[in-house]
Amino acid sequence: MGKGTLSPEYQELAARIKVAPGDAKRLNLQEGDYTEVSSKPGQVVVRVCIIENQPEGIVVMQPGPWSFAVIDSMGTSQGTVVVIKPSKGPITSIQDLP
Repeated sequence: MGKGTLSPEYQELAARIKVAPGDAKRLNLQEGDYTEVSSKPGQVVVRVCIIENQPEGIVVMQPGPWSFAVIDSMGTSQGTVVVIKPSKGPITSIQDLP
């Protein structure tokens, strides 16, 4: 990418959560909406990316600062329980991440 992790371009690519269409509909989320993702370790605001073949009830965030803020560092990222709800944004800035 060449611009670094503090760039808006990196944020647009990395601060996303993949959600199944049925889950997005149930949560009243549209493609590109802001959503708050929270778990025991922390919470972040990211953008929604609706993926047709994503299994319902399972969300995916690519490894990076935003996903690391909501997973248990002592365990595995697979199976982390999160709560997702609509947000007005903005995306949590990389400077505000734990």
